[in-house]
Amino acid sequence: MSQRVASLCSRLKGAVVVNDTYRLAPWADVLYAADADWWKRNPEARSFAGIKVCADDSLLWPEVMSLRHTGKVGYDPNPQNIRSGGNSGYQAVHVAAQAGASRILLCGFDMGGAHWHDAPAPAAHLFATWIERFESLAEELKAIGVEVLNCTPQSALTCFPFANIEDVLHG
Repeated sequence: MSQRVASLCSRLKGAVVVNDTYRLAPWADVLYAADADWWKRNPEARSFAGIKVCADDSLLWPEVMSLRHTGKVGYDPNPQNIRSGGNSGYQAVHVAAQAGASRILLCGFDMGGAHWHDAPAPAAHLFATWIERFESLAEELKAIGVEVLNCTPQSALTCFPFANIEDVLHG
């Protein structure tokens, strides 16, 4: 992320970061990391100033809110529940929509084979599955009036319209 984009993003309201991205955006409002293992490997994340959320009810830290998993596909409007999509990015979009976001900007959603955080890279075939699941989420979010813009250049995730983040944040 360029310094210019980081500066623009720091003015966002309602920013949700996923996994290790909280280190780049400590000003974010929500840190989402699905797995208890990630929270165990990153104990310093529990001191993140914003809201901390996971989808693993085996988590033992009261400062991290756990959501109940209710399936892999679609959208669950109950803010105590989450649909997983099989990946944390999907879940973070879900959380943002439940929190009342009317516009969600996706950054870093390349869906092409790399992993940003310290977990092992997922098997290549999983990206196609995740993209398919995002397609169902895209339809449901659009139906409830949530606009999602993909601000990730060369992303394989094409179910959301593409946008340039600088243009969106300046406009």
